[in-house]
Amino acid sequence: MGISGGGTRSAGGRFPLAMAESGRPSGLVVGTLVAVLITVALFQTGPVLRALLPAELFEQGGVAAITPAFLVVWLLLWLWLRFKERRPFASIGFREPSRAGFRVARGAGIALAQLAVYLVVGLATGSLVFATTASGELVHTQALGWVFVALVAFAVQSGAEEIVARGYLVQVWYPKTGVLGALIVSAVYFTVGHSFSEEFSLLPIIDMTLYSVVAVFWVLAEGGLWGLIAYHATWNWAQGSLFGISVSGQEPPNSLFVVNVTSGADPVLSGGDYGAEGSLVDIVVLLVLAACAAWAWRRATAARSLSPHSASPHPAEAP
Repeated sequence: MGISGGGTRSAGGRFPLAMAESGRPSGLVVGTLVAVLITVALFQTGPVLRALLPAELFEQGGVAAITPAFLVVWLLLWLWLRFKERRPFASIGFREPSRAGFRVARGAGIALAQLAVYLVVGLATGSLVFATTASGELVHTQALGWVFVALVAFAVQSGAEEIVARGYLVQVWYPKTGVLGALIVSAVYFTVGHSFSEEFSLLPIIDMTLYSVVAVFWVLAEGGLWGLIAYHATWNWAQGSLFGISVSGQEPPNSLFVVNVTSGADPVLSGGDYGAEGSLVDIVVLLVLAACAAWAWRRATAARSLSPHSASPHPAEAP
């Protein structure tokens, strides 16, 4: 995947150890509790928005309608870092802005390539089919406006998930437990957070766990969240808003194209009602990405340890 941050240790090597910059650092118990409470606030804000906002907005806007709930996550974590831990918000994974453009483009490209594999296999095996409009057209032009709105909404949503799961929790656990602890906690947090769909089953559990492995190695190799958030947001947006595929069991209200699971299709290949994230095809792709991300992490770690500007790496970083 080639996601190594490269160069000196600098911001890349500092990312998982950013808690050391805190004036009042949080330990394992407090840090984990903060992540859980922020997530509870997210889940509590959703019903409030549904009670306050018109039902039509949720029917047409989907994720865009609950964007304020994810903004709450950004706000709460900023407040915690600013006033309790007393460290800059950029330390959560937003340093090296000069490299952000390339990393964002790379992350988005990987997500599109991953989804293309799922679509090609599904169409080739007859598990998936493009649906047409009443006039026989493939492109649902009436959804075009919502597609652009959804791109921004998915960026906010995916970013909110990643600043907690792969930003804050990694920085809480990695200095104490190394990469293994960061992997386990991140995977449990993320998988549980996506388990409330009725369609959640064994394959989505495997998929979410593998994604978490990819994500942790990715941010450790790259030394930040730019690329991963772009990957996550593009993956969700392309599934839901471009192709009308269920995103973690949630059916999108509007999309530029509509890809349906064919009658009688094997859910192991198609993912069924859960979408691509419940498909064996996506699991195989994630296995490849996990291997690439782990290799990139080891390569980046070795490069940083040889840099004359690097500090002594955490023992768990040693290749």
